Amino acid sequence: MTTGAAAGTLPVWAPLRRPTIRRLVGGQFLAELGDGIVLVALPLFVFAETRSELATSLAFAAEMGLGIVLAVLGGVAADRFDRRRNLLISYAVRAALLLATLIAFPVAVIAAMAIAARALGQGDNPSFDALLPDHADGDLQQILALRRSVQAASFLVGPAIGALLVSVIGAATTLALPAVGFILSGCAIATLHGIDHTLPERRDRQGESRGREQFVELTRGMSIIVTTPIVRRLVGYQMLVFASVGIAMASAVVWYEVTLEAPEWWFGLAIAGYGIGATVGIGWAGSRTWSMSLPNVMLTLAPIYAACCVLGVIAELPWLMPLSWFLWGIATGPDQVLGELTFVNRIPEASRGRAFAGFNVVVSAGQFLGFLVAGPALELIGARPTFFGTAVLIVLTGLIWLGPARRGERPALSPALS
Repeated sequence: MTTGAAAGTLPVWAPLRRPTIRRLVGGQFLAELGDGIVLVALPLFVFAETRSELATSLAFAAEMGLGIVLAVLGGVAADRFDRRRNLLISYAVRAALLLATLIAFPVAVIAAMAIAARALGQGDNPSFDALLPDHADGDLQQILALRRSVQAASFLVGPAIGALLVSVIGAATTLALPAVGFILSGCAIATLHGIDHTLPERRDRQGESRGREQFVELTRGMSIIVTTPIVRRLVGYQMLVFASVGIAMASAVVWYEVTLEAPEWWFGLAIAGYGIGATVGIGWAGSRTWSMSLPNVMLTLAPIYAACCVLGVIAELPWLMPLSWFLWGIATGPDQVLGELTFVNRIPEASRGRAFAGFNVVVSAGQFLGFLVAGPALELIGARPTFFGTAVLIVLTGLIWLGPARRGERPALSPALS
């Protein structure tokens, strides 16, 4: 596998010319499309049944908390077992959980099954994220940007579909429909054989571990990101950014439902607006060569994120939030492209699954804390002041990139860089 500055001139979609990449990415898109539908339907279902801001934010928090546990276990599974098989098992379980929500269970049980189905995505993401770079052919930046572009596109389409379905058939029924996407995802991945190229090597290296060594594996992902300087700073920054995202998402439900008394689909449109922006931003950032250092990029983006957060609630107009989140999504393009390129090029392949799991754990922990903070804040001061406070948090988060920690470092463009 080779990478280099020249790779930055290729279009993000170039890797889709290869059939294996098309099927891998297509299957994951269908799965994340289902996630996007549940992302909208679940909080609207909980809020409709309980009329409680606290219960809604706790549903978000429960999903993140369970996701943290599953991300750790999924990282170990990604490095120890066949990554393709891990994806197939996860898709099957998630489809079964969502189909089960059609049964007339109590509200808490239905919510718990939907939460588990969403959280399992944190368990299978390390397998997919670690598998995809193995198929790069001089286009690692494009592979990584393509993955995030498709993820953003699913964030665009899924919530839009989910919001429409909730308006037409109700949140409870909408929760079950993404099971179809997981079944189709499994069918797409099942046609690929022998795609986990490094499985024999990983098994030889890890096959003798027993007892305490297996426990160490569970924390290996965290130790990798903590002991790699620029990765440590990147992960800390992303944790706080996603805490802000968690607060904003929970606040958006209350903003539309309580402050504006707007139809449910406006919440879906806000999330879809972010997805459109992120798809555009990642596609643009992934197709060009960058000379600006990662710290300087992050310092520039933090106040832009904060401004977008405030713009959405500066007036009581429902279309302002989709617009502001669209701009927010565009701004994430350089963040995600350069951040993930730096991350992947500093992690040994044999530990990549656990490293991605460690990264996902930190991000999920950030969102978990954000959702926990959002509930009490919303009940105490309301949606608009909570958004303003979130903007302040984002600006303070950007200050992480100040200081002597290698501010002038260029984006990593070779696996040899460490």
